[in-house]
Amino acid sequence: IMSIFSALILLIVGLNCTMMQIDARIASMNFHLLGQNVSFRNQVLFFQSKSIVEVVRILINTGKIDSMIVGVLILVFSILFPLMKLLSTGIYMLNKRKWAKNKVIHYFAFDSGKWSMADVLVIAILMTFVGFNGIINSTLSDLNLNNGTISSITTNHTSIQPGYIIFIGFVLYGLTLSSILKNITHLKHIIIFGKKKATV
Repeated sequence: IMSIFSALILLIVGLNCTMMQIDARIASMNFHLLGQNVSFRNQVLFFQSKSIVEVVRILINTGKIDSMIVGVLILVFSILFPLMKLLSTGIYMLNKRKWAKNKVIHYFAFDSGKWSMADVLVIAILMTFVGFNGIINSTLSDLNLNNGTISSITTNHTSIQPGYIIFIGFVLYGLTLSSILKNITHLKHIIIFGKKKATV
């Protein structure tokens, strides 16, 4: 139960922490204007920093059907399914007979893994990061100038944030918990059926 509670904390923190930060800047720019040397330092061109929950909220609030569908799919398969799986597993492990025999609880505890897309989301975020990083590097390289009149140096501070690492931790932890639950359930069946045979 404590393991499930720990996984739940990892999931909630991972979903609400920043996953990726896109940060493109002009580190320095110098040019001559009316005989004067003008310089700028550390000018932000573009900055975005979002968590999964914020991305889902933005997608759903756009009002566009395609964006809303993507937002709802991320919400259902990458947030609600893992959350329901953890809660159902906790109920099952507490051995509340009334709830443990419930088909919905049993489904989420044992069979919902194939529908949970948390692991797919991890790969999608990594691919998005690689794509954005490449595009930003390519775009910023065109802004690097040194023609005697204007000189500019750009920097790309795009990076993976702690939320991504925490979310990966949840995915790996969740996979471990699933295999442990299957082993525990298998042992319970062996013990129960063993006792029945001994009684007969």
